[in-house]
Amino acid sequence: MHYWTLSQLPNFIISLPVFLLLIGFCGYHIISVFLPQLRLFVFLNSAPSPRTTTTKRDNPNPPHPSPFLSPTITPHAIHAFILTLTILLTSHVQIILRQAASMPITYWAGAWLVVGDGGGDGGDGRKSKCGRWWVGWSCIWGMISLVLWVAFLPPA
Repeated sequence: MHYWTLSQLPNFIISLPVFLLLIGFCGYHIISVFLPQLRLFVFLNSAPSPRTTTTKRDNPNPPHPSPFLSPTITPHAIHAFILTLTILLTSHVQIILRQAASMPITYWAGAWLVVGDGGGDGGDGRKSKCGRWWVGWSCIWGMISLVLWVAFLPPA
């Protein structure tokens, strides 16, 4: 905990948008997709039942209309959630600025902010404002990190 000092506050502020985006989206995806699937799996496997055949009608996992709730990105969400918490709690927080660019879930989460869940933002415009803010921050941070990288300075 020697790292969590007032002198490190600028590093936390610089990396805060990435942490908020990844933890927010991954938490949303895990709660909305993974936990219901896990509950269903445990429930179906814990109850003794006679052997039955499954048809397409009996599919317990119907496709969701939102691409952000697709079960195919669940492994990415779990990985990113664990990695983000690990970096936040045990590493230098600026590592997330370099690591997040290599994770596909970062781009899914950015798109989630821009278009909202399934294209809607609940009518209050909050998702689209956050999406515009994220795109603006990403462009500015991309230019700053490029200059820092060329000069061999952190957090490039």
